Amino acid sequence: MKKRILALLLSVLMLGSVTACKDHSQKAEGTTEAPQEELQPNPATDFEYQLNPKQSGIIITKYVGTSEHVIIPSEIEGLPVISVHYVLDRQAQKNVGAFEGTNIQSVVIPESVKSLDVAFVDCAQLREVTFLGASQLYDISCTFMGCVSLEKIDLSNTAVKIIDNCSFEGCTNLKEIKFPNTLETIGERAFYECSSLTEVDFPASLTEIGREAFGYCSSLKRIVIPPQLVLNGFDDIRFHHVDALEEIVFEEGRESIVGYAFFSITSNAKIYIPSSVKQFGCETFFIYEKVDFLFEGDCPEISGSQEVLKNPTIHYDPNTKGWDTCVWRDQFAFETIK
Repeated sequence: MKKRILALLLSVLMLGSVTACKDHSQKAEGTTEAPQEELQPNPATDFEYQLNPKQSGIIITKYVGTSEHVIIPSEIEGLPVISVHYVLDRQAQKNVGAFEGTNIQSVVIPESVKSLDVAFVDCAQLREVTFLGASQLYDISCTFMGCVSLEKIDLSNTAVKIIDNCSFEGCTNLKEIKFPNTLETIGERAFYECSSLTEVDFPASLTEIGREAFGYCSSLKRIVIPPQLVLNGFDDIRFHHVDALEEIVFEEGRESIVGYAFFSITSNAKIYIPSSVKQFGCETFFIYEKVDFLFEGDCPEISGSQEVLKNPTIHYDPNTKGWDTCVWRDQFAFETIK
């Protein structure tokens, strides 16, 4: 009898072992269908925070946690987290961002956050920034200044209208940025000394770029300029010391290229002018090397001092009009576009 009971117990144990192995095998084979583990936000105790003036949302003013990988909660005490901000250090007489100078390596920002102000200044280890879902973020100000490890950032799923002054200044390893189609303004020195940035492709919504916004972007090779971007004004140059510049592309739909010192070009660049351009102001460009202007349409009305252009080559379509009598004919080299 005892032998029969032992045999029965053994068979049950073996059956259980086989079943467990089968379950484990099935889970391994079906891992792609298994639900992903939800991101767990940091607890509220990792932050110092306050109510906004309307008492309708939470403003995070300081990170006091220890984790290098931060997930900002969308709610604290039942109210939405709407901003990551700064506080005034009265002793130092300066604003200190919520994460300023911390050793965080990644941060996830929830949909509820609408503004970031000085939030991540000098986070030298910050490499990854993620915006969740349909982000309500509309304003970035001085937020990532000095984040020297940040290599790329994707704002395309946000509602950002303003990238304000100094927002990415000194992000020397930033190679790629994707702009949202809501962007209207890029402030002064917003990308100053982003020396690894190679290309900027602005959305059609962009209308204003502040002075020195792309100063010392020494690896910048290609700039695409949307039709509505205003080039007028007498402020400092927006693009200067862009020593690797190869192309400036003005998009079709622009009717005039008239401004002052918008570009300072120290390389042998090609500048593409669409057929829609009817007015061309020489002083939009300060050129120090030989460049090529490629005009796709008729010769535009030309104004401003031609001396700032140095000695460009003018490329034009022989099937277009006005080039035989162009005021540049006796000054610059002309070549037809083949």
